[in-house]
Amino acid sequence: MHKTTKIGLVIGITIAFLTPVSLVIADDIPIVNVFYPNGGEILVGNISILWSASDDNTTNLNGSIAVEYSADNGGNWSLIASGLNNTGVFVWDTTVVPDGDQYLVRVSATDEANNTGSDTSNSTFSVENVDSVAPQVVVLYPNGGELLVGAVSVLWSASDDVTVDLNGSIVVEYSANNGSTWGVIASGLNNTGVFVWDTTVVPDGDQYLVRVSATDEANNTGSDTSDDTFSIINDYNFPPISPQIIGPPAGGNNINFSFTASTTDPEGDRILYLFDWGDGNYSTWIGPVNSSESVTVTWKWRDDGTYNVRVKAKDIFDGESDWSAVHPISIAEQVNFSNVQLGHIYFKLFSFNRSFIFSDFLKRLGVVIILSSHPLELEAYATDIVDSVTFLAENQLQIETMEITDDDGSDGFSCIMNISRGAYTLNITAYDVNGSLVDHYSLFTVFFIRIGRYATGPRENPLLRLRNIPRLRR
Repeated sequence: MHKTTKIGLVIGITIAFLTPVSLVIADDIPIVNVFYPNGGEILVGNISILWSASDDNTTNLNGSIAVEYSADNGGNWSLIASGLNNTGVFVWDTTVVPDGDQYLVRVSATDEANNTGSDTSNSTFSVENVDSVAPQVVVLYPNGGELLVGAVSVLWSASDDVTVDLNGSIVVEYSANNGSTWGVIASGLNNTGVFVWDTTVVPDGDQYLVRVSATDEANNTGSDTSDDTFSIINDYNFPPISPQIIGPPAGGNNINFSFTASTTDPEGDRILYLFDWGDGNYSTWIGPVNSSESVTVTWKWRDDGTYNVRVKAKDIFDGESDWSAVHPISIAEQVNFSNVQLGHIYFKLFSFNRSFIFSDFLKRLGVVIILSSHPLELEAYATDIVDSVTFLAENQLQIETMEITDDDGSDGFSCIMNISRGAYTLNITAYDVNGSLVDHYSLFTVFFIRIGRYATGPRENPLLRLRNIPRLRR
């Protein structure tokens, strides 16, 4: 900036004024800051160079801005534009300079006093207009170890630093020999990340790989291959999965017990089931039923013992599963009368109550004799799986029948039957918590001789508890 000052000379008492002289006094230089590119960027095509510039005395610095670049980290500089207004932005077409990674930008501003200030990018940046970076591709499925059947979805991801979507550039290939040779599954695909491949058109094998490739607009191609081989089996019948079996843990002999089995077939084929009852007997093949549909069959054992029940499955194409895990069932007596036994003569007369006669002859005949001045008292022992017991007295002349159920065995199972004298069949039946039959026992000839005035009196049907009745534990 120029300033004009008048200077006077004093001679004696006379002051002489000379001609005015113009002097230039230097101001501070403009302050400039480069914002972009400021180091580390990768520039492609047209980009905006951004800066700020200010001066203490010059108002706007318009027309004084110069923008330069260096391709060799400041060794040499070339002009991009000059005489620019101080707008803070200039669009630079980077395609007119060679690609490189040692670029800097410098912005300069000159004020009215011809003072120049400038700023340079803090560090180098790159110009990459000839794209040399290939797309990034990742195969997601199949990626190794899979067993493919029928139509499967090949999955991938692909991206590029310049090309936006890579649509129309995707190629999917397969190798049946662990990468020695390749065949095209599909090409020119959009970058959807999925393609359904019908594996039935290629032979079965266990050395398969998949490769997915993507090509960007600069003709750079990136690809990825399955990490390991996978198998294709389309001509093989997969058998059902080994079944599961559900059934009771224990029960009496000659009782039909239910067992339920179920499984699935990998191909959804219909299924048949074969049971091994653990006693040398097998069921027939039962079915076919739909995959996942269960079957229920019954079996009974004559002799006491522990039997290991198991089941296997096969599909309608005769593909057989392995045997299931064994399901053990203990066959033994689960319930019986505890106070009425074969071959005994029982007396319960007023306060006198004990059995004092046992006759092997009566036992062979299957006979029990009860002489009582009281109602018929029945007690039972039962194993832990028994939840309720039903007592049944049937007069052999069909004069009367009485049935009582005790479903609280906390103090033993018992009942009192107010029946008249006669020959009876006594039955006892046990059920589990699900109401399923567990065991039963019968005394076919019981002579109940009622003595006293209640011998043929009116009958009642109470359920009374007998205390301290021992239970059978197994």
